[in-house]
Amino acid sequence: MSSRPNYMPKLPAKEVTALMKECVATADRLAEKARLAPDSEPLPSGTDFSDEEYKATIEQLKAKSALPKHASESVGCAFAAKYLLRLTTILRSLSHDTQPKAIYLYIRIISSLGNPTDRRPSNPYLKNFFMSEEHAKDLASLVASAIINIGQFTAKPGNLPTVCWQLYAIVVLGDSAWGDDGRACIDVSLRQALVEKLKPLMPPAEEDVGASGTKDPIRRLVGSLEVAGMDGIGPNYLNAIRHGWLTTLSSGIEGDADCVVCGEEEVDLNCSRCKSAWYCSPECQSRAWKEEHKLRCFDATFSMSRTLDQKAKQPTGSDGMSW
Repeated sequence: MSSRPNYMPKLPAKEVTALMKECVATADRLAEKARLAPDSEPLPSGTDFSDEEYKATIEQLKAKSALPKHASESVGCAFAAKYLLRLTTILRSLSHDTQPKAIYLYIRIISSLGNPTDRRPSNPYLKNFFMSEEHAKDLASLVASAIINIGQFTAKPGNLPTVCWQLYAIVVLGDSAWGDDGRACIDVSLRQALVEKLKPLMPPAEEDVGASGTKDPIRRLVGSLEVAGMDGIGPNYLNAIRHGWLTTLSSGIEGDADCVVCGEEEVDLNCSRCKSAWYCSPECQSRAWKEEHKLRCFDATFSMSRTLDQKAKQPTGSDGMSW
C-alpha cells in the first residue's frame, strides 16, 4: 500500500516539491484576489467588492477547480491552513445589505476547499477548524443566514449544492451543544428558516440520487436538520453522525489509524505539523513526505489537534443507552 492516492501520478521527489510550491502560490493568488493576503487592504465598512474584483476572484476559483485532483486538493489544504482563519474573521464583520458579493465569495471559497472527513481526498485543516468552538461556533449560522438572505446563493445556475454539502459538514462536525436546543450547532429558529428556504429548491425525489450514488446535498442538509428537531432520535441524531464520521471515516484519530504508507496497524509516529497522518516507522514517514504528503502538509494559523476524538464520544439515546 502506498500513501500516494490513486488519482495522483507517481512523480520524482523534485517534481513533487515544485508542484507543492506552485499549489501554495495558487492559494496565495486566490487570497490576494479575495483581499485575504497579509498585505491586502480590507474592505471598508459598507463597501462591497467591485465587479472587477468579484470576477477576478471567481476566475481564480475556476482555475483551482480546473486543476488535476491532487493539485486542487493541495491548493485547498494550503489555503485553509494559511487563510481560513482570516476569512472567517472578516466574514463575521460583513453586512448582508451592503456587502453581499463579499459574503457570497467567501462562503463559496470555504465550499471549494475540499472534504473535511473522507480519508482521501480530504482537508484535515477544515476538520480541525469546523470542530473548534473558538473558531467555528457560529460558522454554520453565518452560512445559513447568508443562504436565507442573499439571493445569489439560490440563483440558477448556481453553486447551492456545493455550499449545502459544506454546510452539512460544518453542522455535523460542529458541537450540537453550540445551538440553543442542544440538537445542532444552529439555533432552532435559524434551522427552521433555512429548511423553509431550501425545501422548494430540492430536486424531485427521482433525481435525488445522482450517477455517483450520492444523495443530493440540499436534500441531505434539509433532512438532517428536520430529523434533529424530531422527538426520539432527534436530540442525538447529529451527534451520532459526527461520531461515525470521526471513528469510521477519519484516519487522524490516535489509536484508530493505520500507517498511511504500508497499512501497518501499529503506529506511533504522527506528522508533527498537520497532525493528520500516522506512520509505523521513520522510513514510511520519509517515503510519504517525498511521494505526496508535502502536498497536503502546511503550517496552520490555528491549532491542529493531534487527537481528534476528544469530542467524538459515543452518543447516547434518551434512554441512556449507547447508539
